[in-house]
Amino acid sequence: MNYQKLLPLFFVMTCLVILTACWDQRLLRDQSLILAIGYDKAENNALKKTVTFPKNTNAGSQNDEQNLSEQGSNTLSVIGNTVKNAENKMDESITEKFDRSKARVIIFGTDLAEEGIFSTLDSVYRDLRGPLHANVVIFNGEAEDALNIKSDQAAITSDLYGDLLESADKAGITKNKSVQHACPIILGEGKDLVLPYLSIDEPKDEVVVEGVALFHKDKMVGSLNIYQSTMFLLLSKQLAKYTSLNFEVNDKEKDPIKRFVDFKVQKNKRHIELNTDDEDIHAKIKMEIDIEIDEYAANHLSDEKKMNKLRRKIEHKLNELAEETITVTQEANSDVLGLGEMLKAYHYNVWEKINWEEVYPEMNIDVDFSVNIIRHGLLN
Repeated sequence: MNYQKLLPLFFVMTCLVILTACWDQRLLRDQSLILAIGYDKAENNALKKTVTFPKNTNAGSQNDEQNLSEQGSNTLSVIGNTVKNAENKMDESITEKFDRSKARVIIFGTDLAEEGIFSTLDSVYRDLRGPLHANVVIFNGEAEDALNIKSDQAAITSDLYGDLLESADKAGITKNKSVQHACPIILGEGKDLVLPYLSIDEPKDEVVVEGVALFHKDKMVGSLNIYQSTMFLLLSKQLAKYTSLNFEVNDKEKDPIKRFVDFKVQKNKRHIELNTDDEDIHAKIKMEIDIEIDEYAANHLSDEKKMNKLRRKIEHKLNELAEETITVTQEANSDVLGLGEMLKAYHYNVWEKINWEEVYPEMNIDVDFSVNIIRHGLLN
C-alpha cells in the first residue's frame, strides 16, 4: 500500500474533525448587547448599576447588529451588593443573557467616584469577557441620569457618549482612558489618574464636556475646567491633533474681536528638571511649543516687532494658565504629571526617605513656556 498517497487524505480528515465547530460560540440572537454601563452609589452602601441596550433585544442576524443605531435603546437599573450581584439581578429581568463585552463607555456618578472606583473596575478587569476597551468617564451627577438622557444627536446612548469622547480627545480637551489603561495607573505609585468629566447642560438638555476629573489613588478629588484640561495635556506631552487655545491679549481694544487671538499648537517639547538638593524637592518644567495663528483681527502680523510682542503675550498667558492648573492639582493632591514616578525612577534614594503624599502638595513647580510662531495666516 502506498502510504504517501494517503497522507493528504489523512490531513484533510484531521482538519475536518478539528475545525468542525467552536466550543465557545455566543450567538447574537441569544444575547442582549449592553452598549453603555453606569455605576452609582445607592443607600446602605449598595451599588446601583444602569445599562443601555438596543430596543430590539433579539438581534438575530448580522444585518440587525449593523442597524442597532436606528433602533434606539432601553435602559435598566438595578441595585445590588456588588457588581456581580447586580449583574445576576439584571439577568433575571429579561429573557436574553446580558453581554457587556461590547460596551463602549463606563460612567461613574460623582458620589461613587469620590468614594473610589477601583473595586468596581476590578470586577470588569478580572472578567474574561469584560469590556476592557470601554472608556471610563465621570459624570457630574448620577450615572443613571446620564444614561437616561434623550438626545437628538444620537439614537443610541452609547453612540452619543462615544462620539463626544472621541471628539473631545481629538480637540485636545480630554484624553480617553479605557479600563485596561486606568487600572495600572490606580495600582501604581507616583502618578495619578485623570478621566473625562461630563455633565448635562440643563437649558439645552445636552451632554457636555466640563474638563477632566482628578484622582488620588482611586478617589476623585477635584477637576480641571476646559482650559486647564488642555494645559494639562500640553504639560504631560499628550498633544492632540487639533489642540487650540484662545487668549485675550489686547484688553484695551474697543472692538471685542480684536482683543483675542486663536492659535493651534503644532508641536511641543518638554524638559523636566527635578532638584533634590538637601531634600528640598522642586521641579522646573520647560516647555517649547510651535504654534500657528488661526485668527488675530488686531493686525496681519506683517511687522516683526508686532509678532514678537504677540508671542511674548501668548507666553505670559500660557505661564499663567500653567501655574493655575498646577495649583489646582496640588491642592487636590493629584500628581497627574507623574512627577513622583520620575522621582522614584531617577532619585530612588530620596523617594525612599519621603512621604510623597505630603511632599507633592507643598513643593515648588515652576513652568516656563517658550513660543515659536511658525505660521501666522495667509495674509502677511
